[in-house]
Amino acid sequence: MLSFFKLSRKKKEKLEITISKYVKSINDVIDSGFIEIKEFINENNNLDMSPGIKDDDIRWFRIIIILGNISELKNHFEESQVSKMKDMIIENSLSYFNRNSSITIDHFIDYDSFFNQLISIHDSSAKAMAYAIFEKYEINKCQVDLFRRKNEPNPVFIHELKNLLSHFLWNWSDYLKKFKVSI
Repeated sequence: MLSFFKLSRKKKEKLEITISKYVKSINDVIDSGFIEIKEFINENNNLDMSPGIKDDDIRWFRIIIILGNISELKNHFEESQVSKMKDMIIENSLSYFNRNSSITIDHFIDYDSFFNQLISIHDSSAKAMAYAIFEKYEINKCQVDLFRRKNEPNPVFIHELKNLLSHFLWNWSDYLKKFKVSI
């Protein structure tokens, strides 16, 4: 009985409102957090040299973080809902890119299949995001010879990066405790 009353206290929220909040929050975190990730990678002691990531390299970082967050939807929603939400998230995210929207959509589609491969290999979205960043920014070229020849990231580096990137994931569990999203 108490459980019933607890559920009924959730605020109902339209999907459009939820997606708007979600996209804005994620992009705010990306805008403020990219600097830290860039500095972490460029100044990392586990790399032989700096990859020289610049402020304007945020574009691919944004795509990776958005796709990482989209991959988390399947843990909280049904497949048909995820598909609808994914389309809405990408559509709402286009304004954060300074390019032609059709080109950005093409980049999302192309990178989505690569990211899904990473998700199937790795055990978490954060780890897949770390590997995607490792690949996209060609960090292997900056590693010590042993890891560069193996074409594998230094495990300490990738673990630290994964931990940092986990802070870029939306916490659906907490959100869904407070809101009932009407899809």
